[in-house]
Amino acid sequence: MDAIEMRKDTLLDDAFKWILDVPEFKAFTNDFDVYNNIKSSSSPCRLLWIKGPAGTGKTMLLLGIIRELSERSAALSPGIVHFFFQNADNTLNNSMAALRSLIWMLIHEQPHLLRHLRNKYENAEPSFVGKHAFVGLSKVLENMLRDPDLGPVYFIVDALDECNDGLPGFIDLIAHSLTITDKVNWLVSSRPSVPLGTRIAANSLVELDSQRLEAPVHAYIHHQLSQLQHADGYTDAIINEIAHEVTSRANNTYLWVWFVFQRLTKPNQRGKTRNGFYALRAVKDFPPGLSALYDHIMASIAQGDEDDPEYCKAALRAAYHAYRPLSLSELATFVDLPEDQVVRIVGECGSILTLSNSTVSFIHQSANDYLKDNYLAHLGAAGIAHGHAGMGRLCLVALSAGLHKNMYSLPGMGPFERTTPPPKPDPLAAIRYACIYWLDHIRDAVSGENDGASLLDRELVHPFLLQHFLHWLETLSLLDEIPAGLASIRALKDLLPIEDTSDMS
Repeated sequence: MDAIEMRKDTLLDDAFKWILDVPEFKAFTNDFDVYNNIKSSSSPCRLLWIKGPAGTGKTMLLLGIIRELSERSAALSPGIVHFFFQNADNTLNNSMAALRSLIWMLIHEQPHLLRHLRNKYENAEPSFVGKHAFVGLSKVLENMLRDPDLGPVYFIVDALDECNDGLPGFIDLIAHSLTITDKVNWLVSSRPSVPLGTRIAANSLVELDSQRLEAPVHAYIHHQLSQLQHADGYTDAIINEIAHEVTSRANNTYLWVWFVFQRLTKPNQRGKTRNGFYALRAVKDFPPGLSALYDHIMASIAQGDEDDPEYCKAALRAAYHAYRPLSLSELATFVDLPEDQVVRIVGECGSILTLSNSTVSFIHQSANDYLKDNYLAHLGAAGIAHGHAGMGRLCLVALSAGLHKNMYSLPGMGPFERTTPPPKPDPLAAIRYACIYWLDHIRDAVSGENDGASLLDRELVHPFLLQHFLHWLETLSLLDEIPAGLASIRALKDLLPIEDTSDMS
């Protein structure tokens, strides 16, 4: 939650407290009063679905709700377990990740439930890994929910639309849990395209629409303007005019407002923010609508100084194709610039990319969606498969140049103590991503187009395996990623089927 807020903006009370007075939300929180034999004037609500288009503040709304519910100190207050799907991170965009996290947090809240997990684990029915893992862990959660000593709990899950693997099964899990016990309430958010309403008969629905969001977005606009009151050129008249222009163009979309103020407050080369007079002119240049605003930002990137536009495209291409957010040192591998220059390039990417704790990611899922829909126009004329092929090549080039025996200069053979910190500087920092994901990019290149096929001949893969196969395995061991290496070897075998020569003379 803290990481999400660092990437976005400070959570304002006015941006989420409006929902506390919505009748459906009151019914949702009062439902446990009914369970605790406390009289309530509201009808019970076991499932609350908050849905709205991209950029309407669903994630920040759920952050506020979680913190609000967490601060309620009544003795019988329900526990809270939560998960935030994130499409750009392969570790956070699937139903298994959500289920594992919810179970872990539930055990943390109610430790006596651990026996259900331990019993299933010790009997290994079924395994917790592989294609049946979701079924196995679903049974564990079901047993926990049937436990007579289970205390009331809120399950809160954000961005169901960013679940790329197993969403139907996860929705079925929600529906089934509601039939098992009355001690569980679900609060979920998504874009309207998620088929939740057709799979679950929701007791109540809160939809983020223009009417409900008008006051919170206006409050957010005035908060942003209040930060500029003492900046050069921001007279009362100009602030009022900027407020009018932003309000009329924002279509009650938080993300649009955030983007605009990021551009207005970005320091120039002298470290100063834009003068209020010029800020007003800039606001009038911003088109309404997220897609049109992304067009505007990409056009600004294309007009950058010297080679910056190409470096920006390389950074955006790497961030788009990466299976998880990249560190600055990892991104430098794909942009071919020193790390200090990569920081500058990330800043030149028009607020589409954000830097948090040396990790680069998209500011919002809508940015990823925009680049997917406009890939040929902005990132590469050859297409997405070609982009994966390029990522695979760069990974192998970096590994071939960087891998060698005993990367951490350990004094002797034997297991690496996990508590031992890596050396500084870490020789694996820049190639950590490449070690784990090089073959995934080749696989997606081959499956997308024939372009990736050249990577599977003797051009790069064969020499790399001949020279560095053992170095690669040793490095995976240092990274505690041997399972990823085994999966890569299996994938390579599938990509290069071995012909049966037993009948050949």
